[in-house]
Amino acid sequence: MYNRLLNSDSQNPKNLFGSFGMIIPLFLLFKSENSNINLGNINVEDRIEMMKNIKPYFYEKDQKILSKVQDVLEIIYKINRLTDGDYSEEVINTLSDMDRIQRKEKILKEISKYVKERDKKIINMVVDSKERIYETKANISGYKSKAIQANANRAESMVDFIKCFKPVLDEKTNKQIRKIEKIIEIIKSDNI
Repeated sequence: MYNRLLNSDSQNPKNLFGSFGMIIPLFLLFKSENSNINLGNINVEDRIEMMKNIKPYFYEKDQKILSKVQDVLEIIYKINRLTDGDYSEEVINTLSDMDRIQRKEKILKEISKYVKERDKKIINMVVDSKERIYETKANISGYKSKAIQANANRAESMVDFIKCFKPVLDEKTNKQIRKIEKIIEIIKSDNI
């Protein structure tokens, strides 16, 4: 048995731990809904932690066996947790800190860490677009308050309004806006 635990690459393709891949799903299939895998009075979490802590003090062969036993205990722990539905330790309440849009943005940023480069670019474009839209919205509200307070001439007012949309406009359009601004400055300087 000791050799079977160590030699997972043995001649026999159906080694001891390879068969767990078949046994566990079958066990779950025929298991009643409310029952856990009962190991008596053994606290599975404590045993897993114990295995992690004592492994370094064993020889390499023994560490491999302890790692496999630890994996089996972790599987049992996960199965029991699935049947109990106890995920309170993993649930983090950040909903009160952020609004819905911020949460979605955070989700997209986290997902972008794990996707292909092409998909990452798309996600970054979406997040950047959202930020540019909010910047445009802030510019428009700033323009409104400025337009109400100052009685500027129409040309300047139009340029200021168009500048509000700078974050969402392409470079070519922004270049044209800069040209119009320069023309208006020249006209203003001639009037003085």
